[in-house]
Amino acid sequence: MSQNKKYAGNKNDANKSSNINSATPYKRKYGVDLLLQVDPFFLEEGELETALAEHQMLSQLLEGATVLPDADRKDFVHGTVVAKAKEGYLVNIKRKYDGFVPLAHAAGLTIGQEGEFFVIAGADQNGLATISFTMAQGWRELEAAEGTGEIFNARVFSEAITKRTQKSAGLRIQFEEGNLNGIRGFIPNAEVARHTSSKDLVGQIIPVTVINAQPQQGSEHGNLVVSHKEAQGMADEIAFNAMEPRTIVTGQIFTFLKASPNDTKMSALIRLDNGLVGMLHRSETLEAKDSLSDMYKVGDEITTAVREIDSSRKRIGLSLKLAAQLHSLSMIAPNVIVEAKILREVVYGYFVSIGGGFEGLLHKSDLATVNGRTENFKAGDMTKVVILSFEAECTRLALGRKQLFENQSQQN
Repeated sequence: MSQNKKYAGNKNDANKSSNINSATPYKRKYGVDLLLQVDPFFLEEGELETALAEHQMLSQLLEGATVLPDADRKDFVHGTVVAKAKEGYLVNIKRKYDGFVPLAHAAGLTIGQEGEFFVIAGADQNGLATISFTMAQGWRELEAAEGTGEIFNARVFSEAITKRTQKSAGLRIQFEEGNLNGIRGFIPNAEVARHTSSKDLVGQIIPVTVINAQPQQGSEHGNLVVSHKEAQGMADEIAFNAMEPRTIVTGQIFTFLKASPNDTKMSALIRLDNGLVGMLHRSETLEAKDSLSDMYKVGDEITTAVREIDSSRKRIGLSLKLAAQLHSLSMIAPNVIVEAKILREVVYGYFVSIGGGFEGLLHKSDLATVNGRTENFKAGDMTKVVILSFEAECTRLALGRKQLFENQSQQN
C-alpha cells in the first residue's frame, strides 16, 4: 500500500474526528492535553499550534482576572461609574454583578469616576447590589473624627430600650445632612448632657461628638457611639464665652429648686435658647416675694435678662427685674410720654417711678398750673409725665408735667 493511499485513509479518519470535534467545539479550544497525546501524523495542519495559542491566551486572561468575594451589607467596595440610569448610577464593582447608586446617595457622580462605595444591600434578584457613594465618605469622615471632639448635628429619633429589662439604655440618632445623611448612631445614658431629659430630646437636633466609629461592626447600621455630653459641653463653653451681662434672653423653665438649704421658697432653673442653663432666683422677680413655683409651671417660656456671669463656676444668674428695666430703658428717650407713679414728695418736687425699676425727679418747676394753682400729688397717685432728659443707663431722669400741656397747645 502506498504512502499516499495510507495517508488518504488516515485523513478520512481525521475528517471523521474533525466532524466529532465540530459537534463539541470546546474540545478544539480546551483539549490541548488530548491533542498532545495524538500522533501529529493524524492532526490537521496547524491544528495543534492553533490550540496551543488559544490555550495560552485563555490562560493569560484567567491569570489576570481577580475573582472577588460577594459584597455584603456594610462592606466597602471600589468601583467605576459606567452608566447613568433614571433613578441612579450603575457601577462596575468587579464582581459577578454591578452596583447601583440611588440618586440620593450619588452626590454628583459622573460616568468614568472611580471611588469607594458603601454597600447598603447585597445583590438582589436583578443582580444588583445597592451601594452609596455619600455614606462611604460619611463613614470615613466619622472614623477620622473619632476622639477629636469635632461636633456634628444629628436628630434623636427614639430612645434605645433594652430587650431584657425594657429600660432606656440611651438614645438613637440619625444624621440628616451631607455625606452623613442616613447614618445612625447610639448615645449611652452616661453620654447624655446634664440637666437634660432623654425623653425631651426625642425629635430634637442635638450636637454630638464621635466616641467610636466602626461601620462594619455592630448592627445592620454599623456601630457608631457618640457623646451628647461632650459636644454640649463644648458648645456651652462657646456660648458661655459669648454671653454678656445686661442682655435679654429667652428660655424655658425645666425645674424648680431651693437656692439654699434654708430657703423656704422656690427658685427656677431655665434652659436658655442657646442651650445653657441659668438660675432665676425668686428675689429677682418683679414681686420679689413669692415662690416661682406659685407663679409659673415647668415648660413655661420666659423672657429674662442676664444679671451676672460667674466664669469660675460656669453659672449664670438671671433677673426678671433687670429684664423689665432693660425693656423700659429701650423705650426711654427725650419727649416720650410715660405712665408714672408718685413715690414720695420732697422739698423740690416728687420722686416718681416710670416702671422697670427706674425712678426720676418731677421738679416743682416742671409741674403744671391748673386754674391758677400748681398741681400737687400724694404718694401712690398715677399720672402721665414726659421725659425731659436722662443720663447714661437712666441713673438720673428729669421728668415734666407742664410740658405736656405746652406740647398740646403747640399742636392746636
